[in-house]
Amino acid sequence: MPSRCSFLLSCLFGCLAFSQNGLDPGDVLILYTDGATEALNAEGEMFRQERLLAAARAGLGRAAHEMQEGLLAEIHDFVGDAARSDDLTLMVVARG
Repeated sequence: MPSRCSFLLSCLFGCLAFSQNGLDPGDVLILYTDGATEALNAEGEMFRQERLLAAARAGLGRAAHEMQEGLLAEIHDFVGDAARSDDLTLMVVARG
């Protein structure tokens, strides 16, 4: 399990800035569109950034593709059978 993790969560129109040092060992970078945090369930409730961050923290220590699969599963489980209202793009980069 990483000893530390920095999350940079960015929406579609967000601005990304990297330091000259890049990602340190154990860092995780999550890039996503607003379709992730604004995904709606049947009650009209949004998934929101707090849920995404909690799900990401729960996935620490996994490979990037496993974390991505877990995050997408959390979002799809939250939405359930509700109609999709937006596209969804989510990418995870993890430095071991």
